[in-house]
Amino acid sequence: MNSDFTEDFSSFFQVKTVDDCTIDTTMSNNLRDYLHIFDNVLKSEELEHLLPLLEKSEYWKIHEYYDVMTDSSESFDNELSCIYDYLEDYNLVEISKVIESRIWFAIKSYVHNLKFPWFNNWAGYSQIRYNRYEIQNRMRVHCDHIHSLFDGERKGIPVLTILGALNNNYEGGELVMMNNEVIELKPGSIIVFPSVFLFPHLVKPVIKGTRYSFVSWVW
Repeated sequence: MNSDFTEDFSSFFQVKTVDDCTIDTTMSNNLRDYLHIFDNVLKSEELEHLLPLLEKSEYWKIHEYYDVMTDSSESFDNELSCIYDYLEDYNLVEISKVIESRIWFAIKSYVHNLKFPWFNNWAGYSQIRYNRYEIQNRMRVHCDHIHSLFDGERKGIPVLTILGALNNNYEGGELVMMNNEVIELKPGSIIVFPSVFLFPHLVKPVIKGTRYSFVSWVW
């Protein structure tokens, strides 16, 4: 399901009377219905401002996966790079705050239109992380059980993932979700989906150019 960021989108759930012993909310059995794309979250002039800043930034670090069984992190061959903390690069702070403010409205719209009495709010969402995929870089298949969000003071579980596309002047680098569906995002768009094992995803290797994106998680 797609919607322009400037417009609300119609509910795809019907809510009936709910009591403590029944679940009378009509839910979709199709996992695809829980993916929602918001277009035009970032304007073209904002992207034109942001992309050169990302290209020049010196704060890219190799991406790592956390292994809960060993309580350790590791990287693999052809790993993407990330800016984990944009506050380290003062050039990125202002535009990143703009992105985060737009994310808030997308989360609100997504949760509101679910109309689930048991899930009608959220505690917060993470500072955005920038991702850079150069030639042959990729993201292996995974689900977003993100442990690093929580340090003891901030508590919860990741419930929603927000992925944002920043450019399309590259080849390869397709975002692939369950059932090997390629999800196409226009620059300035975001996709929101649940951060659970039912929504595995990956990014195929980039074969030309550089792919830029960002991610945030809601708890």
